[in-house]
Amino acid sequence: MKFKNIIKNNSILFSLFILSNNNIFTQSILNPSPLKKILKEHDSFFNKQYKTTPFQITHNQYFFNNTNLSNFENQNGLYIPKGYGFITGLLYEFSNDYLYLSFEPRLSHYKIIKNDLPEKYGVFSVLNDTPKHQYLKETHQLNNTGIQIKLKNLIFSYGNWNLWWGPGIHNSLSLSNNSKGFYNYSLYLEENINVLKKTKFNFKYLLSSPFTNSNGQKYFLTSLKMKIINRNIEFGYSKDVLSGGYDQIEWRTEEAASVIFFNENMKYWDYLNSFYINYFSKTNGLNLFFEIGSPNRSFGNKEPRNYFGHNIGSNFGMRKYGIFNHENLMLGFEYTRLVQSSYYNILPSPNWYDNQKYNYSSFKGMRWTSHSGSDSDDLLFIIGFINNKWSFICGLNYERHGVTFHFPPEVKFENSFTVSYRFRDIFISMNYENEFYEHYAFVDNNINVWEQSYENGSLQRTKSLLFKIEHVLF
Repeated sequence: MKFKNIIKNNSILFSLFILSNNNIFTQSILNPSPLKKILKEHDSFFNKQYKTTPFQITHNQYFFNNTNLSNFENQNGLYIPKGYGFITGLLYEFSNDYLYLSFEPRLSHYKIIKNDLPEKYGVFSVLNDTPKHQYLKETHQLNNTGIQIKLKNLIFSYGNWNLWWGPGIHNSLSLSNNSKGFYNYSLYLEENINVLKKTKFNFKYLLSSPFTNSNGQKYFLTSLKMKIINRNIEFGYSKDVLSGGYDQIEWRTEEAASVIFFNENMKYWDYLNSFYINYFSKTNGLNLFFEIGSPNRSFGNKEPRNYFGHNIGSNFGMRKYGIFNHENLMLGFEYTRLVQSSYYNILPSPNWYDNQKYNYSSFKGMRWTSHSGSDSDDLLFIIGFINNKWSFICGLNYERHGVTFHFPPEVKFENSFTVSYRFRDIFISMNYENEFYEHYAFVDNNINVWEQSYENGSLQRTKSLLFKIEHVLF
């Protein structure tokens, strides 16, 4: 099916743009993306507000074209293979003082062009660039589906909305929207509460519905997240427990719900602690942050203080709005380091997201944690222009996988360009990425580096285009 046929078959949906009302722009917080986060942060710094309505229908339309590897990240589990296609969704939302409901049925069509790639194994098999064609059979899906019950400021919810934790826009150590949203129960405060003068507090408790690993065993994610805000500084803490996955241990939803508080059978489970500090100032449009964390460790009767930084992961960066005293200009960077400790063979310890029993912290083939994954680092620079209607953002990204696992590691260099337009009830964006890969799937060896040669499949080039329309119909 060619693009002109795709457009023809969706002519009825496009006609809705003409028939719809001219509402004041109400960009949905659902289907988040790095671009949406930047726009929201920019608007909050410059006190720009938009109205919402109790009942809303939003048409979401995606068109894409990709020449090789799938390489978009943090797009709510969007997997784009080599080829082209479209995704159409209608998002229904209802909200009042006591209840919030939403669901988004989606229809997708893919024209896949076969490519011959070296296969990745183990912990690297769930990176975004690996083939996931088995999931493309799900042409009809329900995204952003769930219910929230509001008891004043306390909210209890069940749904599969995408989630994010932490101050970054490109990576999160514990929870990102890189994968599709998975069903979960949660309890949290809608608004921060005052605990001391000029000090506010919030929390979120989350329990996933059971996942199934490759051996057919059930497991769960339980998470407790808290933050304290004092003036311009925010402190965050997150504890995530992956439990179950053993045939020999009976483990049900009830046990998984309480494990984060009572530590039952904790020696068998994986857990992750992370902390962040975030400085933000509306006066100068500045956001500075530092996030640090570590997975559970087995020290093998050795003293961990002798091995500085063992298995510590970090993410830090900056976003500055209004550079050169110009409200519409911004720049930023973000660097994530999850490189496995160089002492891994002396001081035994799990790597980040490396447990096969928990599908390497992935859902439907993509990680819900940091998209760069185990034993990686990831550096992003962005610069952009943002006003009430338009945004233009350019990015440069350098990313490595398997840094201590293999020499040479996978190396990815990518430049990207994102443009968006928003007016009244319409939000349009286009993402273009040009990616160059060396040592893909670790096919090269030391000799290739010294001889400056490459094995078949080592070099991969990809150009990807994603065009999105978000339109409030009612």
